[in-house]
Amino acid sequence: MLVTLIHPPTIAAVSTFAQEAVPPLGLAYVAAAVRDAGYPLCVIDSVGLGLDRHGLYPAIPRSVLTGLPFDEIVARIPSDTDVIGVSCMFSNAWYPTRDLLVAIRARLPHAWIVLGGEHATACASHVLETCAAVDACVLGEGEHAMLALLACLESGGEPAAVAGVAARRDGRVPRGGRDLVKSLRRARIAQSMRSLARLGICSRSSGISQGSSTTASSGGGRCRCSHRADAPISARSVRRRPCGRRSGRRAVRRMCSPR
Repeated sequence: MLVTLIHPPTIAAVSTFAQEAVPPLGLAYVAAAVRDAGYPLCVIDSVGLGLDRHGLYPAIPRSVLTGLPFDEIVARIPSDTDVIGVSCMFSNAWYPTRDLLVAIRARLPHAWIVLGGEHATACASHVLETCAAVDACVLGEGEHAMLALLACLESGGEPAAVAGVAARRDGRVPRGGRDLVKSLRRARIAQSMRSLARLGICSRSSGISQGSSTTASSGGGRCRCSHRADAPISARSVRRRPCGRRSGRRAVRRMCSPR
């Protein structure tokens, strides 16, 4: 079963001065899990591959997309792909992501298309009810749920019964939660960052080419805030790395010293 994971273009106002390209750590987590489980894998990071590619998005006035155009993304998907995972972290990116999903479905009608990310977690019912191109949504952190879904599809099971997955069943969209991945082991972070490098995910964005990058992960739990998209599945604790005064000073010196 061939799996293709896609990081779609980012969207921003034409007046923004910020660089919208960041390494998709969540996608790297899922990619590492899928690869380690023995599935053939293709990753298409449209942002990392098209940092200098910008185009107006007509559906939203004064907005611009950064990354490969939709037709180029679709052309990169292997024709024998069985499962396609697409990330949508922010709701303001749903419209262009939906257009990409529709384009993917038009070329690969046989593939099983899965949407993940915060928007999929918060709005799974809306996504499945309004976008026929999406077969299922992975809720919250996707490493375990994605592997369970792949195993379910291989065995001919019912995807809607998989924990952490929302899928259509009998015209309805049932959904279930999944606990956050509790492990904050250094090995898990290192594994995902190796995936970023090996798979070429955002290899030129956010300073990775310079040997450093800022990353944030939900692994280990977050505050339970009712306004958050992940509120139904979040834990109630936050774990912070202890940082003494001396180690803080050393970090400051390293940041300020000439390279």
